[in-house]
Amino acid sequence: YPEYESAKTMLTIHNLNYQGEVSKELISHFDLDYYVGGNTLNILESGINSSDIITTVSKTYAEELKYSYYSGNLNNAILRRQSSLYGIVNGLDEKFSPSRDLEIAEKYDSNTVFKKKPTNKKFLCDLCGFEYDNSFVIGMVSRLDYIKGFDLVIDSMDEFLKDERVKFVLLGDGDKRIKDSFMYYQEKYPNQVKCFLEYHGTKAEYIYAGADAFLMPSRIEPCGTSQMIALKYGTIPIVRQTGGLNDTIKQFDPFGKLGSGFKFYNYDVRDLIYTINLAKDTYFDYKDNWNMLINNAMSEDNSFLRCAKEYLNLYSMIKKRGE
Repeated sequence: YPEYESAKTMLTIHNLNYQGEVSKELISHFDLDYYVGGNTLNILESGINSSDIITTVSKTYAEELKYSYYSGNLNNAILRRQSSLYGIVNGLDEKFSPSRDLEIAEKYDSNTVFKKKPTNKKFLCDLCGFEYDNSFVIGMVSRLDYIKGFDLVIDSMDEFLKDERVKFVLLGDGDKRIKDSFMYYQEKYPNQVKCFLEYHGTKAEYIYAGADAFLMPSRIEPCGTSQMIALKYGTIPIVRQTGGLNDTIKQFDPFGKLGSGFKFYNYDVRDLIYTINLAKDTYFDYKDNWNMLINNAMSEDNSFLRCAKEYLNLYSMIKKRGE
């Protein structure tokens, strides 16, 4: 198509694990001028090689893709194009807001969060069969996949549930082995653990609005939206320092009163337990700091407007290259 010869292209990688490997016979159907040495065509690799600019869904993930642990079989393709690789954190739809949410027990905003969020916590505790008291409720909403860090969570359950003030609620579906593990812990700790192991088992909004903390210890997380939703609902994220989790969650500094959550770097059970305990101790022993965390979290800007401006700047840049 000669009329498109001067067109500029931007490829956005949401997750490098999904590459579109197909038979090389497909080339003839689209009249593509590609040489394929093996028996398959990797469509994503072709896009990486031919795009003017490559973006991905967080700045940290853009850096991580330069390492084979994250980019695997496409490591060389990424390294060849690293000067044209940019990270832009995804935006969050405005519909995710506790002030607009018709599902939760009581709507609230940053001005009413301390008065009305407890109503949502009580609703969640009642739903889970927990005693409503001054417990520290940790929530998760996730696909049940080991890439989401569930091996760390499973291996740490006995340790962080030693404290009977800690409650844990999970909503998700996926790997049967993970399901079986959580059913075991639900039976072992009936007053502390509740698992909804189907996505229609309950509403995700109940957890976002009713939990105190939101757990995302992912092994790899290109961007993630759950942690951004949790921020909007004033539910404090506990995350591993990877991909978009690193970019969207700022470690809380109790001295400067800055930050929106708790992060750990090493993919290690001990680091996860330490970070959960740090969040728990802040909740119980430093309530002013916890309230500041909630204020900070709900003030974060993860809107589409923010990321749209970054995309517009890149579109403008590649357009000027052709002038």
